[in-house]
Amino acid sequence: MNATFDGRSISDHCKVGARAWPAEEIRFSPPPFSCIEISEGLRVILCETSTTPLLHLQVASPTGAALDPPGLEGLAALSLPILLEGTAHHEASDVARHFRRRGGSLTAEATWDLSFLGVELLADRAEDSLELLAELTFEPSFSPSALRRWGQHRLAELTHLAHDPAQSIEDALARIIFGDERYGHGPLGTEVGVASIQRKDLETFHQRRFLSAGLIFTAVGSFDREDLLRRIADAFAQSGATHPGRDTPPMPRTVVGPPRNHFIDRPEAPQTDLRLGCATVPLDHPDMPGLQLLAGLLGGGPSSRLDQALRERRALTYGAFSRIEARRGASPWILGAAVSTGHTVEALDVIHRELRRLRREPVLDAELTRTKDLLIGRAQTALRSGRAITGFLQHVVIHDLHTDLEERYDRQLRSVSAQRLMELAAEYLAPSNLAQVIAGPGALLRAQMEATDPALRVSETDSVSQISGFVEQSQIHDERR
Repeated sequence: MNATFDGRSISDHCKVGARAWPAEEIRFSPPPFSCIEISEGLRVILCETSTTPLLHLQVASPTGAALDPPGLEGLAALSLPILLEGTAHHEASDVARHFRRRGGSLTAEATWDLSFLGVELLADRAEDSLELLAELTFEPSFSPSALRRWGQHRLAELTHLAHDPAQSIEDALARIIFGDERYGHGPLGTEVGVASIQRKDLETFHQRRFLSAGLIFTAVGSFDREDLLRRIADAFAQSGATHPGRDTPPMPRTVVGPPRNHFIDRPEAPQTDLRLGCATVPLDHPDMPGLQLLAGLLGGGPSSRLDQALRERRALTYGAFSRIEARRGASPWILGAAVSTGHTVEALDVIHRELRRLRREPVLDAELTRTKDLLIGRAQTALRSGRAITGFLQHVVIHDLHTDLEERYDRQLRSVSAQRLMELAAEYLAPSNLAQVIAGPGALLRAQMEATDPALRVSETDSVSQISGFVEQSQIHDERR
């Protein structure tokens, strides 16, 4: 017996070309929450959920790796995990034992714009954990042994990332776009910066950045609101911001003009990795929603333009992506794919053709609506755990986005028109703005590119070579087609 829906069989609805199921417009519905200012240096975000017996507690400060001092790149990212390595009153083993017995797990991390430490534990065993979390926040020991151990661990991590194919090409792209300034490396810093960090640097960051910027305490889960507020106020009474509010990192200088194309030789690589990118705007800029839509249109999933053009129609890749990493400073827009080495020029030609379409042809209404639904739906489904909700709520509070959040998110994305997208693509995704990194077997790529056009020359400079004129030549091929 065939199941039916709306008087028709399910198989009829699923046939290619069948009329789509009627659906209401997707809306973004964040969980209800409240933000209370306890004092000048402490704000509290409360979000009550009853879906799990867990309680997620997190203390955050609106400062991060973007404000690392020159020569100490990696200071914020190194300071945060060391906060968990004991206090003036408790050894690290005591701290770990306390939370482990309550089913808890500690985390501490610094991103470009945020530093935080937190714990997720069983809600009915959280009674005496606030005091210890406050102790970790205000009285870390920053022991020399912890600095030595974490410093060695971080240096080993940076060495590993430098040899990781996916990370090394992203790092190369960042260096081309931003040069030696902030954002020209990852938030974990550089080997030189991490090796230079002393105990006094950790203490200075903690007092003058982490604490002085003002703290945001977030609780997500099952709790008694009035009781939790009282205990937070008692445990964190000493918090006080000397510079309340978020510091905005200076906009980094972006590297402009030729050469914008670089090659990384990987003789044994089975495929060639491609990355294109440019610097755009801060996350609160009016152009950000449109840039997010452009990224979604190009490489937001199986139905995106790049996936269709490179994977479905030509079988050149297993998948392509495009994203914008929203930051308080300049946000990078990045496009990437791993392609068959023998078809690298063809793949780049297809990518630049799709970029040209965005600059010159308005997106059809159906595709634009589908992409808006995709982005709003992803934002909604991302809020599936206490940790994810905590990060989201801290983000919106720190960046002053919590007023009319639901309407603001929908309105900003829904209001972007096809004409405006075309204007944004012409402004930000012009060939002269793009850096391009190609990582693969150098000999094969060199022969392929020079056979395609003698103007494509690979000149070696250390491990990174420049392919002069490639973006412009790709545009010439694009125009001919």
